[in-house]
Amino acid sequence: MGDSEIMNQLPAKIKVSNSILVGLCSWDEGISKIAIHFDLDVLDSNEMIAGVGVDPNGMKIAETVRLIQDIAQQYDVEGLTIAEPMPRIAIKLKCILSEMPLLKD
Repeated sequence: MGDSEIMNQLPAKIKVSNSILVGLCSWDEGISKIAIHFDLDVLDSNEMIAGVGVDPNGMKIAETVRLIQDIAQQYDVEGLTIAEPMPRIAIKLKCILSEMPLLKD
């Protein structure tokens, strides 16, 4: 589902009925191949602020890695996407450096 102009440019589409959000649905017994969408906003911000959102009650890094490993043991992982990386330190450092002698535009 989405913008028709963008949808027409995609090389393939996945039916919504073939997708799952962990913790919100249950697995269909017939599924063997999956793609994992790893949204960095899910991580506990007390461990690492990697995404756009900041949630101090998110998943622990070890839990997230274990979950993806557990899924990979049961299913053929055909794809893995990582979404919403936010390089906060790099952005702040760029702003700081842009004000320093020799580094100004």
